[in-house]
Formats: sequence, structure tokens, C-alpha cells
Amino acid sequence: MNSVKSPVQFLASDQLEGRMAGSKQGQTAGEYVASLFRFIGLEPMGDSISFTPNRYQKLLGAKPEKNRSFFQPFQAIEVAPDSRQELALITTSGNATDKKVYANSADFRITIPNGSCQISAPVMFVGYGLTDKKSGYDDFNKTDVKGKIVVRWFGLPGDKFPNSSAAMEVTAPKGRALERLKNKQAKEHGALAVLEVATSDQIRQWNANQYYYHDAMYEGVKKPESFYDKRVYLPDVTDATIPVIRISPSVFKDMMGKDFQENHARKNASELKAISQTISGKKIELSVRTKNRRLQLRNVLGRIEGKEKNKFIIIGAHYDHLGTHNGYIWNGADDNASGVSAVLNIAKAMLASGIQPEYTVLFACWDGEERGLLGSHYFVNHWAKKGEIMAYLNFDMIGRNAGPDAPDNQVTMIYSKAFLPAVTLSKQHISDYSLNLDVSYSGSEKPDSGSDNVWFVRNNVPLFWFHTGGHPDYHQPTDQPEMINYTKMASIIRLSYLDIFELSTNPDSWK
Repeated sequence: MNSVKSPVQFLASDQLEGRMAGSKQGQTAGEYVASLFRFIGLEPMGDSISFTPNRYQKLLGAKPEKNRSFFQPFQAIEVAPDSRQELALITTSGNATDKKVYANSADFRITIPNGSCQISAPVMFVGYGLTDKKSGYDDFNKTDVKGKIVVRWFGLPGDKFPNSSAAMEVTAPKGRALERLKNKQAKEHGALAVLEVATSDQIRQWNANQYYYHDAMYEGVKKPESFYDKRVYLPDVTDATIPVIRISPSVFKDMMGKDFQENHARKNASELKAISQTISGKKIELSVRTKNRRLQLRNVLGRIEGKEKNKFIIIGAHYDHLGTHNGYIWNGADDNASGVSAVLNIAKAMLASGIQPEYTVLFACWDGEERGLLGSHYFVNHWAKKGEIMAYLNFDMIGRNAGPDAPDNQVTMIYSKAFLPAVTLSKQHISDYSLNLDVSYSGSEKPDSGSDNVWFVRNNVPLFWFHTGGHPDYHQPTDQPEMINYTKMASIIRLSYLDIFELSTNPDSWK
């Protein structure tokens, strides 16, 4: 059990200060994982390191060398909004022009900065700013938003009408996934920026925190730091995000004019009717200023070479977490020191078996997951033609119970529906080895949300991953090593090892 506990206790210790990707402590966490890869006996699978001796070293007999490292380094760009932002509405009527300037933080707030920009463009209302092919709802149908700033409502067209056609038929995701989808669709249609009308709850939070800030973890006159104030992206990736600004309802009324009937328009949208319209005689002037910095990140990669060395089974978990904020350390024991422990222990067990697998098994600990699934994204983008990825096993949060009433032995196995051998093997191994696990099997065509599995699914790699569910300590300073259910965690690792050992050594197990 010590081999299961030790990685969690070190990675989630206060000394590593939450191992934020790009921080010194994050670098230390990567060094720790690489040192264990080396100690266990994995072969390095990172980038090559060249050594060119100087003339004095040559005299001593040193020769040029080129060796592989355990690290795959990459860079990311962090973007944070500056305090100086400008938003103005220009209204033209005949020969008269009026300019109304709005106050940052009171009338509008930058939610997703994409870098500094200055935009002056016509404005167009696009309802909820959503295209949903299944229901036929489309705010962009016969609507030209190219080169314009779009204004939209928060949420979905059926939110305020639970018995409406939209509520029954629109199948869009919820939360941040919905926001990302709507932003992507706006950019694909050529919009330059998005203005989203803030909800009453969001406005209350603005007002409550305008001069004095308070929540469960912070109280004071200085605005607290948030993990979501900054955006991080890979510089070589074409990003789908455009500037998104949340505006108050009063700003929205200024744009739409006194004749706009909001309740009537929302009702029509709930009946899947088109409500988008051009806002004549008005344009927006927007100035977004950001502070940018370059981050140095590193994936940690090691392998056990198989007889078919160019066919790979990849086992991965992210090793970064959320760092320190407002005087607290977010240690991330479950998220995701638990997953790193699984990767390390499976590697150790496979090498201890002394059996060379049929296929190469690549062990990966990703950096930057908490900042946008960065490490796994970079890895997949730069895999090129190094070999065929046959399957991916992901670990993310395998050490807790999903709430106080959940059974101690419960775990969810998420998998690609096309990858049924993973389910068959898991059920067989639970029975054969009397593992005390109650597994809920959740299969889908493309299980592409939640963790580093995303980029593998989008590249048609079959996968499965274990997850013990959310809990009140998720993304909180209280996610500590003493809260981990190590007995259940060890059982999940045993099951995963048995599955991977069978898949990597027995080609018939794939049938």
C-alpha cells in the first residue's frame, strides 16, 4: 500500500504548493515523476538531448552524444485581462452621432481574453447564439455576422420555458461546454467578438463584490484571484475562441432600443423560431488590453518496448493542479496525484512481471491539464507518424467517493463503445480476482469530455478511463491526502494493471 500512498503524499504536500503548471513547484513535480520513471526502469520516450563537448572536454576524450530524455517540453501562452478595458456604443441617426461609454466591472466584464485587440464594428443580435442541428434551432440561419460583433443571451432557448419545444428538443451541452460551443460557432460564422447579456445572478455577484469581496474561502477589499481569470493556450494551435464580454441588461437595452420586446422574443425562441435581427444605426467600439506571459511546461514520457515496437498502448494521467490562491494551497490529492500513482504502480508491476509485451506500452504524465488539457493536446498534435496508438487508458480522480452516501467501492469506467474488450476484461478480472469494486460502465461513441481523453477521442483512438466521481473537495484546498480512500484506489490500480497486461501481451484479448 505504501507504493500507492507515497506519490499522493509527496505530490499533494504543501512543499509543492499545488504544483501549478509553469511554476517552479510544477517543474519539481515533473522531476519527481521522471526520477521514478528512471528508478522503476522505464525507457525514456521524451525529446532527444544533444551534448556537444567543448575543446577541453574533447581533450579529455568526451564525444558528442544524443540521448532521449523523459521530458517532452513545450510552451504555452498565458493571457490575463488588464484592468483598463473600454466598451462604447455609437448610435447614428441622420447626421447626429452619439457615443455612450460604459464602465468596466459595473456595465461589462471581460470573460475570455484572446489577447489585446481593438475592434470597431456593427452589432447584431443573434438570440442565444446557437446552432443545434438535431432540433433545427439555428440563430445563424440566413444571418450574416461576418465582420460584426454579435450580442446573445446566456444559456439555452428552453431555459425559461421548461415545457417548450426548445426545452424538449435542443440537445446542446450545459455549463462551460455550452459556452465553448457557442463561442466556436460565432467564430466559424465570422463574428469578431461576442457580447453576452449577464443573468440576474451574475449581476448580483458583480454588485455584491464591487467594493468588498467575500465567498467561502476569501473575504476582503481586494479582488481575489480566480483560476478562470486567465486563459492559457498552445501557440501553435489555431484556437476557436474570440473575445467574449459579459454586459449588463441595461447595456443590452441601450443596444436593442425601447421597442424591443424581450419576453416575446424569448418565447419565440423557445418555439424554435428565428429571432436574430440587425441592430440598425449602431456599432460597438471595443478595446481589450491583456497581460501575456510565456509558460514552460513538460510532459513526462517513458515506455516498455513491445515486440511490435511501433504499436502503442498509452496510459496517462495529469500531474499538475491549481497552485496557490488567496493564501490557500490547492494540493490536489485526488485531482490528480491519485492518477499519477496509478500510472507509476502499473509501470512498476509490468516491469516486475519480466514479460515483454506484444505492443509498446507508453506511460505518460501530462502537464497543464488544469489550464486547458495542454500537455495531452501537445502530445497528440506532435505524435506524427511515430506509430499506431491502439488504445488509451486515462486516470483522473480515482481516490474518493462520489458523495457521503456513495458506496466505498464504487467507480465509473468510461469507455468508447467500439472498445468492448475493455469492458469484457474488466468484468472478467473483477470476478476472477475477487476485486471489491462496484463498477458502473458508461460507454459512448465519443467520450470526449472531462480530461485528457479528449484529444485521443478526437483522433479516433479507443479508450477507457476510471473515475470515482466528483465530491465537495473537488478544486478546493480541502482535497488532501488524508481524504483518499487508498483501499479502493489500490483495487482500481490492480484492475487496470490486469486489463493492460492482458491487452498488451495477448493479441486475442482484442477480439
